[in-house]
Amino acid sequence: MYNPLENQEKIRRAGEIARKMGLELNPVKVHTPKDIPNALKSLANNADVLWGINDALVFNSLTARHILLFSFRNRIPFCGLSSAWVEAGALYALEYDFYDIGVQCGEKAVKIIRGAGVNSVPVSLPRKLLYTLNLKTARHMKIDIQEEHIRNAYKIFEE
Repeated sequence: MYNPLENQEKIRRAGEIARKMGLELNPVKVHTPKDIPNALKSLANNADVLWGINDALVFNSLTARHILLFSFRNRIPFCGLSSAWVEAGALYALEYDFYDIGVQCGEKAVKIIRGAGVNSVPVSLPRKLLYTLNLKTARHMKIDIQEEHIRNAYKIFEE
C-alpha cells in the first residue's frame, strides 16, 4: 500500500527490481487513510507479504494497529519500518547501522580536512544493514527462520 503522491516513483522502481528477481509487486494506491481497510481487503487473497515503506499517509501511528492486526489475523507477514514496528508485531524490519553511518561521515570529514574538495567526496550509501525479528509473529504465522538468521539479528522480540 502506498500514497502515489509520495511514493509513485519508488513503487515503479521497486516493481522493476521485483520483476528482475522473479517476484511480483502488487501495489495498491491509498489516497486517504479511509482507503486502507479496502486496500488491505484487496491484498488478503493475493499477497504473500506486506511491505512497509516510508509513507506518512499509510504507515503511521494512527494506522499501525489496524495494519498489524490485519497481518496477524490473515497470517500475512508485515515487513516493518523499524524495530518499533517489529516489537508491535511485524515479522521483521531492516534498518541502517547508524553507528557505521557516523563512521562514514567521519571518514568523509577527514578527507575534506586533509584538503579534498567537498564536491570531490562522493555520496555514498550506508554500508551496513541490520535486521530485527519477531519470533512470536513467526511462530504464529508458522514461519521457520533459520537459526543462522536468528543468531545474526540485531534485535529479537520473542514474547
